[in-house]
Amino acid sequence: ANHIICAQDSPVMAVSYFEDFDYTHSFESVKQQKFKDVKDNVLRLGFTKSIIWKKIKLNPNALESTAVLEINSPLLDEITLYYSTKDDTKVVETLGIMYSQSKNKLDHYLPAFLIPVEKLKTPELYLKLKSRWTMSVSLSMKNKDVFHKERVHTYFIVALLLGG
Repeated sequence: ANHIICAQDSPVMAVSYFEDFDYTHSFESVKQQKFKDVKDNVLRLGFTKSIIWKKIKLNPNALESTAVLEINSPLLDEITLYYSTKDDTKVVETLGIMYSQSKNKLDHYLPAFLIPVEKLKTPELYLKLKSRWTMSVSLSMKNKDVFHKERVHTYFIVALLLGG
C-alpha cells in the first residue's frame, strides 16, 4: 500500500494562491481575497517580488490526528504558516533560509511544519511566501508516522552516498 498522500489520490488537500503585489495583506485580510486554484499542487511563478499566499484546504478525513506539511522548495527566504486552533489560538510559525535551521522543529532538510489536524478550528492553513529566487513551490502533506519513516530512509541513503 502506498502511504504517501498525493493530491491526486484523495482530496487530502486543495491548494490555491493569491499574489499580494503591494505587500498589504495580513492573515485576516487575505482570507477575503479571491484565490486561484493550483493544479497538481505545484505553483510555478518564476521570479516575482510579490508575496505569495497559499491557502491549503485539508480533508481531515484523509489525515490522521497529526500530519506534516512539507515544502519541497528549499530556496524560499521566508515561509510563514498561519492557522487557528479550536481554542482560538492563532498559530504563526516561520521557516526559510533567512531563519536558523533550529527553527525547523522536525529537523528536516526541507521546510516542514507539524500540523495538529484534529485541533484545527477550520481545515484551512495559510502560507505566506517570500523569495529572492524563482517562486516554485510544491507541497506535500503526510501523516506524521509516514513522514518519519521516509525521513529515516532518506537520511540513510544520503549517509550511504556520502560514505557516512
